[in-house]
Amino acid sequence: MSSAEQTSLVPSIQQAILRAKKEWETTFDSISDLLIITDEAGTILRVNKAVIVKFATSYQELLGKNISTLLEDPQPQPSLGDKIGTECKLKDQAEIFQITCFDVNVEGEKRKFFYSLHDITRRKNDEQQILKEKLYFESLFEYSPAAIVTLDLDENITNCNPTFEELFQYSQKEVLGKNLDTLIAGGKKEEAIDFTNRTRDGKAIHGYTTRFRKDGTSVEVEISGVPVVVDGNKVGVLAIYHDVSVVMEAKRAAEAADKAKSEFLANMSHEIRTPMNGVIGMIELLKDTPLNQEQKDYLNTAFESAESLLSLINEILDFAKIESGQIVMEKIDYDIRSLVEGVARIMAARAEAKGVEMVCMVNRDVPSRVKGDPTRLRQVLVNLVGNAIKFTSEGEI
Repeated sequence: MSSAEQTSLVPSIQQAILRAKKEWETTFDSISDLLIITDEAGTILRVNKAVIVKFATSYQELLGKNISTLLEDPQPQPSLGDKIGTECKLKDQAEIFQITCFDVNVEGEKRKFFYSLHDITRRKNDEQQILKEKLYFESLFEYSPAAIVTLDLDENITNCNPTFEELFQYSQKEVLGKNLDTLIAGGKKEEAIDFTNRTRDGKAIHGYTTRFRKDGTSVEVEISGVPVVVDGNKVGVLAIYHDVSVVMEAKRAAEAADKAKSEFLANMSHEIRTPMNGVIGMIELLKDTPLNQEQKDYLNTAFESAESLLSLINEILDFAKIESGQIVMEKIDYDIRSLVEGVARIMAARAEAKGVEMVCMVNRDVPSRVKGDPTRLRQVLVNLVGNAIKFTSEGEI
């Protein structure tokens, strides 16, 4: 190549160098992280535009200063090695930065250091919030009065809280990695496996059952189970146990006492009705004897009161029989017309005393002889007519 050609290349090389330098400076200034170049002593040689904007200053103000003057806590000089990932704050700034330092060695030049400061304030705040929520839920798990256990998809225990340890008498170390159903289901393993499979398949389950402690003793529990879903994927199962042994025992005791009461009343039916029927029968016989008007009035009042009391006793005893499952409907032949007329005769005096007219009619299409329970029908009719008399102030029934 001739000297003329070499001379013509010089401007082109210089232009390329200048263009590359300009492109580098533009790139350097366009980066949002704070970029600082210093010498070995930490004296600032160059900064990018982000630094100028952050400190609201100028290049001239910063050049020649030590980098430690920009930091709230002066960083040690990186002469002993690169400082990567160190957190720091800037002077008079609230944000948190991650400072990374690179040793820059250019042949023929003095040693330099390149600092990159990345704003991690939002990340730190997010981390703190996540940590706070994590501690919150761990606290709920740890101090919950319910026994809580988590399982993986293979139904093995991944974690349990102290209440679970106390309820089933296993330590956390003893249960981690173990199959829950094998551990506490005892003779109800098939039922427990069904519960677990339904929950693992995405269904929430709830029920009452029996589980077994480490020493083999049983405990009645209320169990709830839900699948654990993360990012739309099932990753395990959460099971919650409440010890309901005391509640269930009290429930059984109450049911037994209630049943005993009902059975007692049902069994006393004959013993209670017999004397009342005797009283009513004697009153009816007494009414056929010679009496003055005052005695008749007293006797009618006693008769009505006795019948009302017998009706009340019948209702109480029938309710007791229903509760105890002892009531039996009769199926016998009886004359329904005679039964209805008999009820009308019994209730007529009460209607007359209130000044209400009572009429008894049986449709001619109703057969005289029917099959059923005349005692229950009589009770129904007496109740209906009694209520009609009670709530009718004038007119007829």
